[in-house]
Amino acid sequence: MFATAKDVSIGPVAVMSLQVSQIIKYIDNKHPNEWSNPEIAVNLAFVCGFIILGIGLLRLGWLVELIPIPAVAGFMTGSAINIAVGQLPGLLGITGFESVLPSLVLKVRC
Repeated sequence: MFATAKDVSIGPVAVMSLQVSQIIKYIDNKHPNEWSNPEIAVNLAFVCGFIILGIGLLRLGWLVELIPIPAVAGFMTGSAINIAVGQLPGLLGITGFESVLPSLVLKVRC
């Protein structure tokens, strides 16, 4: 009824926002001034929606059960640490630099 699942223990909104921002930054760097940021985000949402629709139509939802809970918990904890560290400069009033942590995390994950 509220679009939740028993397997999701922590809200994924912050993690999705972080990933979408990294995708927008990547596309904007590869194709500067070709698309606006909202256009990239909307197209990404459509692509993800079609992927989920395909998984649903093919009845492949059982694949989610193969992801171990410690892997999900580790990913969410790492994302929380990443977000917290990204907030530290603003909290401490430090200005004049851009955080390189998200791009570093993407390089490590790939």
